[in-house]
Amino acid sequence: MHPETLSTLLMEAASRFSSRTALITPAAQLTYGALLERALRLATCLVETGLRPGGRVAICLPKGVDLSVAIFGTLLAGGAYVPIDHATPAARARLILADAEPGHLIATRQVADALLRGEGRAGEGSPRQEVVVAKLAAPWTREVERVAWREALAREPLPQAAPVHEHSIAYILYTSGSTGKPKGVIQAHRGAVAFVDWGARHLGLRSEDVLSQHASPSFDLTIFDFFASARVGAALVPVPEWLFGQVARTCRFIVKSGITVWYSVPSVLLRPDAESPLRELAGSALRHVVLAGEVIPKPGLRELARWLPAGCGVSNWFGPTETNVFTFHDIGPDDLSSPGPVPIGLPCPYARIRLEGATREGDEGELLVHAPTVMEGYRGLDALTAERFVAAPEGGAFYRTGDIARFENGRLVFLGRRDRLVKVRGYRVQLEEVEHALLGHPAVVEAAAVVFEEGGVEQLGAAVVPSGDAEVTLDSLRAHCVARLAPYMVPSRLVCLPALPRTPRGKVDTRAVLEHVARGGAPAVELSSPAVEGV
Repeated sequence: MHPETLSTLLMEAASRFSSRTALITPAAQLTYGALLERALRLATCLVETGLRPGGRVAICLPKGVDLSVAIFGTLLAGGAYVPIDHATPAARARLILADAEPGHLIATRQVADALLRGEGRAGEGSPRQEVVVAKLAAPWTREVERVAWREALAREPLPQAAPVHEHSIAYILYTSGSTGKPKGVIQAHRGAVAFVDWGARHLGLRSEDVLSQHASPSFDLTIFDFFASARVGAALVPVPEWLFGQVARTCRFIVKSGITVWYSVPSVLLRPDAESPLRELAGSALRHVVLAGEVIPKPGLRELARWLPAGCGVSNWFGPTETNVFTFHDIGPDDLSSPGPVPIGLPCPYARIRLEGATREGDEGELLVHAPTVMEGYRGLDALTAERFVAAPEGGAFYRTGDIARFENGRLVFLGRRDRLVKVRGYRVQLEEVEHALLGHPAVVEAAAVVFEEGGVEQLGAAVVPSGDAEVTLDSLRAHCVARLAPYMVPSRLVCLPALPRTPRGKVDTRAVLEHVARGGAPAVELSSPAVEGV
C-alpha cells in the first residue's frame, strides 16, 4: 500500500494507539483497534460481494460508529465512498446514485428501501434499524443482493488493506448543480491527505485531543474530522443533529463532551441571539475553534472571543469543495477591533494562488488555485471540468474558483462570487437548482431564487409566479421543495408575485426580487426549513 492514503491513517492509528478511544457516542465508545477490526470485516464483505479497486460505495447513514466503519471499510477495501446526507429526499438521492453508479449501498434497512424505491426521504425511519449492505446493478437503484450488518461484521477481517495509490479516488462529494442536478466532485487520496496533514500540524493536534464532527458526511468539512483525528490518534465526537440551531445546548454539549478542537460553519455558534449562550464556553476545554464555509460576522466573532478559554485560538479556513481548504487566517486582536471583514488570509503551504485581473494590492480578481488538494474533476462532466481549469505558464493547471477577492494589508479578503453559486449556512447552493425545482411545480410558471439577510444571518428565499388563476398553497410548495431539494436548499421564505420584476433589457431584476423577498412580499408564503447541518 502506498504510504500516503486515507486508508493508511486508520491502520497507523490502530498500530500506534490501539487502545485509545477513536469514537465517542452516547451509545458506545470505540477504540482504534476495534474500529480497524470492524472496518476490515466490512471490507471483506464488500470484496466478497464484488467490490473492485476503485469501485464506489454509496453511504447513507446517520452519524455514529456505523458511519465511521462504513467509510473506513470502503477505503480499506480499495473503494471510493459516496456520502449521501440521510436527510436528502429520496428523489434527489436517486439522482446521485444514477450519476455515481455505485456497486454497493450501505444504509439502514428502511432508508435503503426508500432510496431504491424512490419514495419518501432518505432519513425517514428509525436510526436504530439494522444497517444493510446492498449490492447494486444498473440502473444503480436495482438491488441484487443484501447482507445484514451483523453478518457483514461477522466475517473474517480482510488480511490486509487492498492496495490503492495516492492518485486513486478516495471519495465523491455531490454539490448543488446549475442544471438542476447535483454534480459529483472527485477527490483522490493525495489531495485529502495533503490537507489533513497540514491541518493537523497547523493546529498542533495530539492524541489527547477531542475533535467535533458537526457537519454531514456529504460536506467537505468532515474530511478533516474523520481523518485528522485518525492521523494523531485523537477522539472524535459526532454532534447530535437535534442540536442544530440551538446555540445554548451546543455550547453545553461542547463543555460536557470535553471537545478541544471545534470545526464548523460560523453560524452554528455566531448567531444574533448567541450572547448569553456563549458564556457556557468559558468552562470548556476548547483550545482551538476553526470556522469555515461562510463569511464570519464580526459582532458574533467578538462575542465568541469574549467567552473562549484563555489561549484558545480561532481560525478562518477557506476553500470550496473542489479545492478543500487552500487559504487560512489565524484571527488576532486586530481582526476584532478593525471594521473590515475577517480576511481569508494567505495560501496554505501546499497551494499557489493567482488573482486573475489584479496587478497590485487592492485590485479585485478571481481566485485561481493550484494545489494537490484540487479535485480530479466533476464526474461525467468533462466539458465543465475543462472549463474550470486554466494552464499555468510555469506548468500544471489552476482551478478557477469563481470567488472574487483582493489583497488588503497583505491578506486576502473575500468579496463574493462571480456566478450564481451562493453559500447558505456553509452549504454551496446553485440558485438555478432551486429555481429548477420550483418550476417543476405544476402551478408555477416563473421562479427566482435569492439570498436575503434576516437577523444578521443569510437565508435562502425565492419568488414564484403562479400559472393563471392557479392557487399556490403553503402545503403544496413546501411538500414540493422538501421532496426534491436537500434540506439546506429549501427556501426559508417564498413570496408569490403576479410577475417577476424585470430590467429594461428584459432580464429578471434580482435586486427587486430580493426586496420583495426581504420584506415578505404581498401576499407572502413563509416556509421553515427543517433543522439541517450548519444551522
